Amino acid sequence: MSDNLFNAELHDADRYNEIQEQRATYDDYGDELNEHDLQIAQAQWEAEQHEAEWDAANDECEQADIDAGWVTPATKEEVSEWLAEQDAPFGFMTHDDPDYWD
Repeated sequence: MSDNLFNAELHDADRYNEIQEQRATYDDYGDELNEHDLQIAQAQWEAEQHEAEWDAANDECEQADIDAGWVTPATKEEVSEWLAEQDAPFGFMTHDDPDYWD
């Protein structure tokens, strides 16, 4: 092997080791949170706190609609049928073109 080729390989190996050391330095700080991460965590926490309030308000509105007679609550069979339709792949197409599935 020529000296030039050997020196080039040594240089490549040194460069590789240098890059690995830099990565190790950055990885040490990988689990620290910055200001942006803290703002995201705060927003997620606040959303979770308000989620229960929104659910309660939605339940009250649904009950008011039922009490007023504007909406009739779904039976368990209707709910399970609706869920099965939602889970079926391309289930919506059976209503659009019944011949498609024949």
